Amino acid sequence: MKRIVYFAGLLILSGLMGACSDDFLSGNKRDLYILTDTLFVSTDQQNARMTVQLPQSINSEFTIFQQPKWLSFSTMHGTIKDGVLPLSYSVEKEKIINWNPNVYTTYYASMVVDADDLGLISMTVACVHLQP
Repeated sequence: MKRIVYFAGLLILSGLMGACSDDFLSGNKRDLYILTDTLFVSTDQQNARMTVQLPQSINSEFTIFQQPKWLSFSTMHGTIKDGVLPLSYSVEKEKIINWNPNVYTTYYASMVVDADDLGLISMTVACVHLQP
């Protein structure tokens, strides 16, 4: 009986060893670019637009991968043309937890854009409250 359990365990273990593969990791490698500039927005901006100049002049589709909860985009997808990333957004000041209308404050967060032909692009976004 011990031999049957031993061989069954050995057979199961050898089957599990062959089933483990990390090939999916090598297929998902993306380059990460970090922009050194900070994008400044204001709590009073609704339906605003801005453009971001990327480090490379590419033409590609993009998807907003990560965003601050207080920044709402009219669309999460778009097209980069000649290295210019267009963004249409609104600031939802009610989603800023510590928002105090009587204090001048700046809130910082990260935003990540996934450009199909370039990789992930990370940038800092600062939301400024200017009117007490």
